Amino acid sequence: MTDRQPPEKEAYDDLEMWRCRQLGGPVTFKYCRIMNDGLPCQRLPGCWGAQINLIEYLEANFTAGEMEQVFGTEPKTRLGRIIETLNRVREERQE
Repeated sequence: MTDRQPPEKEAYDDLEMWRCRQLGGPVTFKYCRIMNDGLPCQRLPGCWGAQINLIEYLEANFTAGEMEQVFGTEPKTRLGRIIETLNRVREERQE
């Protein structure tokens, strides 16, 4: 039996990934943790899973509902996000 505490939400914020698959440049874990309207990026497991105990971290810091919201669907492609943004801008201009 251990007295080890689960990692706090900000525990890994200063870690840096040399290249974000979504942005194309370096990012910190903090960015990846909050970039989805305060929730983690859907790609978090693929990018950070080998560096930290991601399951333990996510279970300690996010509710099951939040994890379902983030990881319950397929990640959007870059083109899909661009089209979605263009459609949203077009709709806002029409209003």
